Amino acid sequence: MPILLRIGLTALFGTIGLFFGWATVRALRYRHRWLREAAVLPGRVVAIKERSHQAADESEVYSPVVSFSTPEGEKTFTSATARNPCPYEVGQEVMVRYLPGESHPAKLDSDVRSVTFHLAIAALALAALGAAVASALLPY
Repeated sequence: MPILLRIGLTALFGTIGLFFGWATVRALRYRHRWLREAAVLPGRVVAIKERSHQAADESEVYSPVVSFSTPEGEKTFTSATARNPCPYEVGQEVMVRYLPGESHPAKLDSDVRSVTFHLAIAALALAALGAAVASALLPY
C-alpha cells in the first residue's frame, strides 16, 4: 500500500473516530444534565401521533403525545422518539422529565435514561479509531 494512501486513510479514520468520540462525550453530558437537573413528573399519554418514517419503505411510526402538570400550568409535548409498533396507549401514565428553559423542555423519562444511542456512537468511534490504527500498522 502506498505510504500516502496509508497516511490518508489513517487521518480520515482517525478524524472520524475523534468526531464520534466527541459526539459520544457531548451526548453523555447532555443526558447527565437531564438526569441531574430535570424534574420528574407524572404524565399521561393523550394521543398517539403518526409519522412517516424516512426509510425507503415509508412505513409509519408512532410517537406518544403526553400531557403533564407543572407549577406554570398544563404542558403537552410530542415525544421525539417514534416507534412501530407504539409501546404506549392513550390514557397510559408515564414519567416525564421537565427542564424549563430548554428548546424542548420535556422528554419521556425512559428516553432520557436510554443509552442505546450513546452505545451506537461510541461503537462507531471505536470502529473508526480501530481502522485508523490498523491502517497505520499495516505492513508496507
